[in-house]
Amino acid sequence: REYINYCSLSDFLQQCKHPDLLRVHRSYVVNVQQVIARNERELKLSNGAIIPLSQTYHSSVNKRLPLLRSQ
Repeated sequence: REYINYCSLSDFLQQCKHPDLLRVHRSYVVNVQQVIARNERELKLSNGAIIPLSQTYHSSVNKRLPLLRSQ
């Protein structure tokens, strides 16, 4: 069964409260377990997707992914 719920990402994160979810951009939330590489502007996920990294969320990404090397 599929349910559709329209809400903002902020509202979704407050409702979901999943410890592995991290907001990295105005339009993107990622599962930190799936991030395999990053640089100053983007994250690379294990499925090959490239996700933009906003300057606004740099500090939270650095806190959650401190050991991940930039590539």
